[in-house]
Amino acid sequence: AKEKVRKLEREKERWGTMALAMGMRGIIFRSCSCPLRGGSGAVRAGLVVDPRRVSYYSTGNEEGNGKDEGEAAEGEEAAQRPEEQEPCDGDSAVNAELEKALAESQDWKDKFYRLAAEQQNYKRIVQRDLENTKTFAIENFAKSLLDVSDNLTRGIAAASEDGDKAARFDSLLEGVKLTHTMLHKTFQAQDITEFDPLGEEFDPNVHTALFQQPAEKDEDVSTVINVVSTGFMFKDRVLRAASVGVAIKK
Repeated sequence: AKEKVRKLEREKERWGTMALAMGMRGIIFRSCSCPLRGGSGAVRAGLVVDPRRVSYYSTGNEEGNGKDEGEAAEGEEAAQRPEEQEPCDGDSAVNAELEKALAESQDWKDKFYRLAAEQQNYKRIVQRDLENTKTFAIENFAKSLLDVSDNLTRGIAAASEDGDKAARFDSLLEGVKLTHTMLHKTFQAQDITEFDPLGEEFDPNVHTALFQQPAEKDEDVSTVINVVSTGFMFKDRVLRAASVGVAIKK
C-alpha cells in the first residue's frame, strides 16, 4: 500500500509539472481509490494545477466539482469585465463645456481666416501702389515742364514772323527770359536748386575741374575762377556737379 501511495504521488507531481509547463489552468487530475498512510479507508484525491499555485484537495463527487469550477469561471469573467458606469450630472456639464469650447474654437478659426484674407488684400494693394509710384513718379514733374515747352514754341513762332528784326529779337529775348524763370520755378517746386560756385574753393564732391589757369587777380590756389556750367542739387544730393576752371600759381 505504501509503495502504491508513493507511486501515485510521483505520478501527480509529473502531471502537475507538465501542466505548469504548458500554461494550463484548472486541470484536475484524479487518481484511483487507494488507501492512504495512517488510515484504513479509501478516498478520492485530486490535483489542481494553476500557474500561480499548485494545491491538493479532496472532492466528494464530480458534480460538485463542476459546479465549483463554473462559479470560479464566472467570477473571473466578472472580474475581467470593465465596470459599467451610469451617467451622472457631471458628464452633462462636461459635454456642455466641450460644446462651448468647440464653438469658440470655430469662431476664432473663422476670424483668423478673415484676417488672413484681409492681410492678403492689403499686400496686393500696397504692391500695386508701389508699382504705380515707380511707373508714374515723374508724372507731376513732366506736367510742369509742358508749360515751358509751350512758351518755347510760342517764342520760336514769334521770332519767325516777318517784321522788324530788332523787335523780333527783343520779343524772343523776353520770351526766353520768361521761359527761364518759369523753368526755375518748376525746379524749385521739385526741390531742385541751382548753385554757382564762382569764387569758392574747389570741392571735388560738388565741382568738376575742366581746366586750370593762372590766377588773374589775387585768388588763392584751388579757387574756382571760371564756371562753365552751374550745378544743381536735388534736396541734399548732387544732381549735377558744376563744371569749373581752377586757379593755379602764375
